[in-house]
Amino acid sequence: VEIINLFEDVSINQSGINKTTKVDFNTKRDLLDEADVILLVWGIKGYKEYKKEVKVVLLDYVDKLYCIKNQNGKYPVHPSRMPYASEIIPITDAVNFEKCGL
Repeated sequence: VEIINLFEDVSINQSGINKTTKVDFNTKRDLLDEADVILLVWGIKGYKEYKKEVKVVLLDYVDKLYCIKNQNGKYPVHPSRMPYASEIIPITDAVNFEKCGL
């Protein structure tokens, strides 16, 4: 399991994240190429413009992208908020990209 955060900085709450530590996903292509599954696990709120930048890279991997949907049909769900009844769904088209916060 490899984990790539949107930011190199980690905080228990979003207000504590240093937003100048964005990860350049182009430099992570080797990891993405080798992955069998890429699971998107960010919350739906925040970082909209940066997620658009990341989407440009992730479009090359749409055949192995997934996100988590909860029992209310909302997604993406961050694993820290994921109930056991959540469903992992493939991102098969632009509509699912939108629903997964992209």
